[in-house]
Amino acid sequence: MDSEPHTFFAPRPEIVVYGFIMREVRRKSSPLTTRFEHIKKNFPNATYAGVADGAPDNWTFLEPFVSYRMLDFYHVSEYVVDAAEALFPEVKSQSERKNWIKRKLHDLKHEKGAAQQLNKELQDASPSNNRTASVEKLYKARTYFKNNWKKMI
Repeated sequence: MDSEPHTFFAPRPEIVVYGFIMREVRRKSSPLTTRFEHIKKNFPNATYAGVADGAPDNWTFLEPFVSYRMLDFYHVSEYVVDAAEALFPEVKSQSERKNWIKRKLHDLKHEKGAAQQLNKELQDASPSNNRTASVEKLYKARTYFKNNWKKMI
């Protein structure tokens, strides 16, 4: 295994509030941009990857600093679970739902092209009932995957 050193950098959670990142990006000498510049100066040959959820502001902030952008798996898995609940809402479908979630999460981690395939599957899917909660969960999962599947590497 590669023993290259890794540096992880993130703002403290309590200071990440709506609009904060965008204000920081616009300020040329903000603490965050200054920290990124310092790290890049000290490690000019490093590969920089940004890991975040699907919020567009995250990508706007990270774009000038990173070469690769990827979604964190925790947020991806939340949308997979929501989709499963819409596709298999009945109590008698719990086993099928659990198996579907397990298979999809495994594929997303280990199979090339799984994110694109799941995106297509969700776009073509219909909820198993017409309950508002099921329709909304599937709609949100579809939108998330449509907007973000390319960041799932």
